[in-house]
Amino acid sequence: MDPERTKRLLSGTLLLLFLCSIGVPALSFAADDVSAAGGGTRHQYTFTDGSTEAIAIYHMGTPARNVKVSMPRGAEVTDVEMTIAGASSTGWNQIVHQSRSDWESGEATGVETRSDELTLAMDSPVKEFVPHSMYDNASSGSAWNDNGSFSIRQPHTSNSTETRLSAQRTLTSSIGSYAGAVMKHRGWLYVSTFDSKQIDQVVKKVWPNNMSVHSSVKIEPGNCAFPYMSTWGEYGFRGWTVGDDERLYAILGSDTYNYQAQYLRLWVLDIRYENNWECIQSYDLAGQQFGSYTGISFDRSRDLFWVLHPTRRTILPYSFSDDGTFERDGSLQYAYFSNYNQQHGLAVEDNLFFMRSRFQYYQDRIEVYAISGTSTTLAKQTGEASIPANGYGIYNDGQRLLTHDHYHYTNRYYREFGTGWSYPISPQPGTSNWISEPINTNSDVLVANIETVWSATAAGDRVDHWVSADNGTHWVQVVNNQTVHFAHPGQQLRWKLQMVGSTSVSWWMSLNYSTDYNTAGSWTSSTITTSTQVGQMQVSWVASTPSGTTVGVEVSNDNGSNWQTVTNNQMVTFTSQGNQLVYRVTLGSTDSSVTPTLSSFTLDYEEGYPSSVRLDIGDDGSYEYVGTDLLNQPVTLSGQNLVDAFNDNILDNGIGVTNVTLTFLAGSPGRIRVSDLDVTYKMSTMALDASLEGGMLVPDGASRVLVARVAEGDEADRINQVDVELQATGVENPIIRWSNGNVCSLVSDNADLISFDAANCTSQESSDGVLSVLLPLRSNWTWDDESGIEVLLTVDDDIGRQVTRWETENLGMRVENDIQLMDLGVEDETGRVLYGNDWVRGGLEVTFHGSISFEGTAYSPQAGQFSLELTGQNLTMDGDPMEPEKQFHIEPNPSHGQYSITIISPIESSPGGMLFRVKAVGLVNNSQFVNPGWNTVRLVLDGNSPLVIGASPADGDEVHKGTPSQPIRIVVQDSVDPPTQLDLRYWVEGQHDLDYDGVPDWNEYSYLTMNTPEVQPGGLNIFEGLIQDHMNHHGEKVSLYIEGEDAQGNALAMGGGPVCP
Repeated sequence: MDPERTKRLLSGTLLLLFLCSIGVPALSFAADDVSAAGGGTRHQYTFTDGSTEAIAIYHMGTPARNVKVSMPRGAEVTDVEMTIAGASSTGWNQIVHQSRSDWESGEATGVETRSDELTLAMDSPVKEFVPHSMYDNASSGSAWNDNGSFSIRQPHTSNSTETRLSAQRTLTSSIGSYAGAVMKHRGWLYVSTFDSKQIDQVVKKVWPNNMSVHSSVKIEPGNCAFPYMSTWGEYGFRGWTVGDDERLYAILGSDTYNYQAQYLRLWVLDIRYENNWECIQSYDLAGQQFGSYTGISFDRSRDLFWVLHPTRRTILPYSFSDDGTFERDGSLQYAYFSNYNQQHGLAVEDNLFFMRSRFQYYQDRIEVYAISGTSTTLAKQTGEASIPANGYGIYNDGQRLLTHDHYHYTNRYYREFGTGWSYPISPQPGTSNWISEPINTNSDVLVANIETVWSATAAGDRVDHWVSADNGTHWVQVVNNQTVHFAHPGQQLRWKLQMVGSTSVSWWMSLNYSTDYNTAGSWTSSTITTSTQVGQMQVSWVASTPSGTTVGVEVSNDNGSNWQTVTNNQMVTFTSQGNQLVYRVTLGSTDSSVTPTLSSFTLDYEEGYPSSVRLDIGDDGSYEYVGTDLLNQPVTLSGQNLVDAFNDNILDNGIGVTNVTLTFLAGSPGRIRVSDLDVTYKMSTMALDASLEGGMLVPDGASRVLVARVAEGDEADRINQVDVELQATGVENPIIRWSNGNVCSLVSDNADLISFDAANCTSQESSDGVLSVLLPLRSNWTWDDESGIEVLLTVDDDIGRQVTRWETENLGMRVENDIQLMDLGVEDETGRVLYGNDWVRGGLEVTFHGSISFEGTAYSPQAGQFSLELTGQNLTMDGDPMEPEKQFHIEPNPSHGQYSITIISPIESSPGGMLFRVKAVGLVNNSQFVNPGWNTVRLVLDGNSPLVIGASPADGDEVHKGTPSQPIRIVVQDSVDPPTQLDLRYWVEGQHDLDYDGVPDWNEYSYLTMNTPEVQPGGLNIFEGLIQDHMNHHGEKVSLYIEGEDAQGNALAMGGGPVCP
């Protein structure tokens, strides 16, 4: 093989391995959504997510920015084409009307909606209200008309009787501070309060088992008159009674404690709906000097309303007309005589009259009176019931008397008392029926609406209802407020109840019926608001149109501003803008006995067609397309303005793609479908990126390779020149130039920041036209620290200059010339590792060693670039310097990033120790030693022996013997590391001279340890102890000497020794 060819192959292989080793990313311009054609022409057919269609959703005031096209950097667009069209936001949507609730949601005129079918309404309907009064009779059936609660119930199997005025039930009440009358109605308790000026807040609906409030009853006063109210007054009902016509006759008061006539009015309220009461008439009963009225009761036995006038001590019956007039029946007027001044409630049944009378403050009594023969004065009956609180009203619910306390300083109570009358209990299970008497008409009843109110407390219990127009031959089952059209019309209308279960109760019924239909009517749906414009609609319906009847339909998408008449199953395309759908049905008949019927109506619509669509390529505020009409037909967009907009938003250099945003705005909300995208482009010569081996330059003498990558454009044949400009702060940037043929040079470096190895500069071009230029360089000490450095790339191809000083994006190169010393270690000559504040024997070798590197790196400088200095400085016990630093050693920095310095340590340091520092000194060109605080160690040096400078008694002293002990005092001087313990050897002649020769032998000495000396300034350490010398006689001797050492092993000096013969 040709040696030169072998060399080239080897060089290329090594270059590829090097590029892989420094992490240069691979680059490809081929992608799934980019196709290349001949002659260097490329096409982009897809959007950023890879799809060929995209939907932009425009909301009013919020531009749609979700559609994007990904174009490679360096692309030059030459042609753009796309298609936009309105698109449905949810596809086809459907609205179906086919039930009673659907029809009731619209607006009807002359049309009946209370059925599952839409028909013409009743013409001149007749209303029959059935309150289950005392006079309601059944033509057949076993159900029971209860005149105690005015309802139809299951028959009862037994009766109960309770002693008159016996207390039967008492419950603590939670009603507000001041209460009025109480009554039981349909299983609920209703309590009036006296604590509001708002009539809506006066009556509370209360749970009967615990007196907790369920809700407030809404009271509509209508045209009823209110009584006079003072500044401090509040409304409340003082007494009331329910008639057999679903009406409440209630005495409304406006002052709690004042029952004069001006503060009273009688209201008659429609209470068919238990949560909503309506006042239908009001009366003032005080005329003709009858004065105030404080009690009212419906007498079921006589069908009369009795009113109590306490001022005249009179009770008499009234009848009330709906026109606001009333009549008193003076022939039945009764007087009464009570021992109590005030009466505040009345209940009447048969011949008995119960009155609630004020006995005294905080106490009421229930009195009983009876009609006696033909006397017009009621006879007081024996026995009274005492109530330990005042209150208003007494109510007869058909079984018991009910009262409620008005106010009490402790608790208020709801109370029930026996009447002495028999009342039925224990309703039978199973079923029972009630069939009404016929309602006769002159013409056939065609249609009827039945409204019902019933209740049941046990699961499964219910009341079923039927109606018949042909005297019960054919029955139609109905539910509440349902309208039925009779398949078998007739002239005898009946209704039927079936009670299922023992707790089922029917409270009332109302029948509206007619023998004719209206001949015209219309129904308009409620508005259906869509989020976007509606472009298309299809309607279909199911209807029955007997001869002479018609059904017409109109639709609108702008809430009825413009209507379009449609036929069944017709597709409608709107030309007007609108997102409020509505349709209208018109019914007609030429015969009042026949009606058309609409069973179901289906409306399918497609929304999402915006109007006045605008396109802003690049989201820069300028529009490349401006539409004026509803976008319900496709529009193809192309032209130079689209090309220019794409080119303005595509980045010229770098790796990756540019996401060009297609921003859509419109005059109305909607969805825009973008399809048939074709962006024609070519690739220009471009700079891609740059990378540096290790990402860092340091002046360690080693070259590192900077790789600059550029790409050859579709129309270029080669790259001629690449300039790489390294950005530096405060000085001129160094510039390296590569020219075709791997000719490299350092074009500019006036600040001497780098050294460039031009001889080893090389390049490689990949198959896709990417040229990698490899530039070996190193930084000099003159380049001070910098980080985040990018390079500027200038590229020329064979056509000319294509890139001018483009700044790379993610190089982030760092230059470092500061020095750090790390890993400081210290050992003494024995190899012992020394740590801060260790005590060391002075005068011996101590070795300091560690590492040298550039700050934040593992790179080390070349030898001899600066010096390493070792200093020491004595410190106080508090660590403060006592003297200037002393230099113990200085040498040039070694190579390979490791140093070791050995010195002979000083004999002795200060008591606070000596602080040793290793420093980098003699640094140049703003290079700094960055971590001096990490390279220090504090050692305490001690190489001197402790010295005995005094003893007491001294040598030759004559002293008296102890009694029995003799004090001994030894003074030792050592200021660094003094001994803390001494061994005292002593000989007492009279005790220890075993051979009686008058001379101490070494084995005759006794031993005493002296501890914890007194420390005084100047390094003085005073040891004290006691020895016993009382065995000596006059003239006998004592001999002693000291032994010991300090913590560093320095032996005690001048301590003496044993005296031997």
